Amino acid sequence: MVSRGDVIMKKKYKNLVPVALVILMALAWYQLNSNAMAKQNEYDKYIEEAQRYENLGILTYAQKNYMDALKIKDTIEIRFKVADCIKGNDEREYLKYCQKILEKYPYNVEIYNRLAEYYQQKKDFKSCFEIIDIAKKRKLSSETLTGIEKAIAFEYSFAYNTYDDVTAFIDGYCVVKRKDYYGFVDTSGKLVIDCIYKKVSSFCDGFAAVVDQTDMSYFIDTEGNKAIATHKDSEYTEFGMISDGMMTAMLNGKYVYLDKSFNKLFGDYDFASAVNNVAAVRIGDSWEIIDKNGQALGGKKYLDVIIDENGYACRKNRIFAKDNEGYRMLDTEGNMVSNQVFDDARPFSFGTLAAVKINDKWGFVDQSGNMVIEPKFDDARSFSYGLAAVKITGKWGFIDTTGEIMIEPEFYDARDFTKEGTCFVKEGEKWQLLKLYRNLSSEG
Repeated sequence: MVSRGDVIMKKKYKNLVPVALVILMALAWYQLNSNAMAKQNEYDKYIEEAQRYENLGILTYAQKNYMDALKIKDTIEIRFKVADCIKGNDEREYLKYCQKILEKYPYNVEIYNRLAEYYQQKKDFKSCFEIIDIAKKRKLSSETLTGIEKAIAFEYSFAYNTYDDVTAFIDGYCVVKRKDYYGFVDTSGKLVIDCIYKKVSSFCDGFAAVVDQTDMSYFIDTEGNKAIATHKDSEYTEFGMISDGMMTAMLNGKYVYLDKSFNKLFGDYDFASAVNNVAAVRIGDSWEIIDKNGQALGGKKYLDVIIDENGYACRKNRIFAKDNEGYRMLDTEGNMVSNQVFDDARPFSFGTLAAVKINDKWGFVDQSGNMVIEPKFDDARSFSYGLAAVKITGKWGFIDTTGEIMIEPEFYDARDFTKEGTCFVKEGEKWQLLKLYRNLSSEG
């Protein structure tokens, strides 16, 4: 039997257990708190020492103390302190350490700010844009990144190769000339077809007309292979580019239009442009705008029609033709778009504004003939992908659609920008491809 005393003892023990647990928990908490306080004190000591060494410029010891502090409490702020110490001793190691911070904190925008600022200062614009692009992909933004991106938006480098002459890019390729022969480069500046031809047209729909060194005329593809040709005894020579399924050719000293099978469609002209919905042709001193069937449009004859480097008279469904008063903008029906008269003009390119000349100065109009940028430049080319080449006091630079200078005038001549951010400019006697860093970063 259980005695009354045993029952009382059990009750006492039962009551003591919770009390003991509370005491043990209190002791554990005290111990933990004591350890935490000790760690905090140790951490504070390392930080204090690190700052003292840093203020004295003793960066190696400052770095060591910051690293010891990191072992206790790892924060991005202290990692930045370590990075600053490393930077003072070894910038290459600084970049490596910053990359480690980026890997550990990929969504902290401050590391992107730091790297972008560093690359901007070092004028490593390609790396700067790469960091900004990574931040954008992770949906990170800051005033610092926005400001840097704007500040370096039009920094550029040059491709290695140089040329004696160039045209404008179309369909991703540009005609280039070395000495007496022509070839092609792509928008990255790579010479994809050597300069071996006596005459060439621009590429269109994957083909370009060429005249080789034996005076044979035919078409090549974008790899330089002979792709389309007539029989050796063909009467046709000097083909123009294939556009809208048609091409120009010479027959007995006159221009005619052929289909892709070299069948004559129509024509007996002294000059004929490439077809782009419509074309411009000249008979004697008179010009006409014709449709794809060779029918004259608008019922008018003109003194001149502006043709671009690639052989087009019509770009963006607009034509500049000259009457007795000057150049007028026409649509593809041969109708005047506006009553505005120009002294000269450039066909539209890959943009919404065309260069026009009034009273010896060049400005820009839209497709309705409205003046958007007042004439104030010595010369100009039409806008292409947001930029236009303009001549100011003898040198060429580039403006945006507000008329603000984006690339300072320092070139002897210039062509049009591509969507890849490249453009031929002339330095001295040679042409070289300018490449915006903002586009280079996306090439990898």
